Amino acid sequence: MRRRITRNFLATLAFAQGVPMLTAGDEMGRTQHGNNNAYCHDDELGWVDWTSDDEARALLEFARHVFAIRREHPGLRRRRFFRSEAGAPPDVTWLRPDGNDMSQENWTDPTGHVLGMLIHATAAAEERDERGRPIGGENLLILANGGSRSRSFTLPKQGGPGVWEELANTTRAGTRGVKTPAMNLVAHSLVLLRHRRAG
Repeated sequence: MRRRITRNFLATLAFAQGVPMLTAGDEMGRTQHGNNNAYCHDDELGWVDWTSDDEARALLEFARHVFAIRREHPGLRRRRFFRSEAGAPPDVTWLRPDGNDMSQENWTDPTGHVLGMLIHATAAAEERDERGRPIGGENLLILANGGSRSRSFTLPKQGGPGVWEELANTTRAGTRGVKTPAMNLVAHSLVLLRHRRAG
């Protein structure tokens, strides 16, 4: 469970807007035993142990994976924060487990441990490459379950045929297509999906 939650935090950092910042060794599970101010300790507490075991190597591989996803998807690294302007489609939509938009009541519900963040492809439309050309994007869906029980999450319908493809899942490695209208979101987990259009 601790390793899964560590992956949750790495994925949250990789998929958040802004500049991600890691302290040396975070990507390998370095903890400093909870001391967040170990600069004055010239000993094992503050040193980085470069002799990684299987667990540390697996976490490093996961960190590489989620930051590679960030690099590949402009919707995860916008130059401007998300906006919602009158008359324009929103850059982001927050979803309940039933796949519908969250209300103010949902945000203040202390039992609500599950939410979805749908980043619309239009959110990347204003991003430009090195030659000033618009960068395309895909709809991305981040699902988070901070609760202690698994929950079903109804995936939002998208315009036109296609399938949600799992890019990252803190409970397992690899990618897979999600062809069902809902997916089981394991307790204390985070999943990133992209909507791949058919054809």
